[in-house]
Amino acid sequence: MKRRLIAVLLGLLPFLPPPVFAQEATEAEKAALAEIAKCLVAGLPPDWRDAEMAVELPRQGSENGEVSYLFRRSLSGGEWETFTPCSRQAPARALVELRAQQPAERAAWTSARFTLHRDGTFDLHYDYPPKPPQ
Repeated sequence: MKRRLIAVLLGLLPFLPPPVFAQEATEAEKAALAEIAKCLVAGLPPDWRDAEMAVELPRQGSENGEVSYLFRRSLSGGEWETFTPCSRQAPARALVELRAQQPAERAAWTSARFTLHRDGTFDLHYDYPPKPPQ
């Protein structure tokens, strides 16, 4: 029975819409994130693997909120530790100020997570409050 169900589902794959992928960062975001990355790296130990800045705002459009800075070491088994970047406020402020250059629907985030990887790649995820029912 399971095999038949799997076969049916696999047969439907060509008819499904393509997956939705995350948006590419804009040039303004890339420039701001490069500056944020420099500040984060300034406070990291030599054996860091991943660094993360998480910004939590109390509501849409807020200018102030909470920020945390965490990193993982290369051989730590994935355990996160706190660290202090070049400035506690500057990286978070740069990300919050970036909203002024974003379209309204993208600037409505209430939390953001910027993850920097040792190889120079990064991930940027925004979370949005639920939309009210219509």
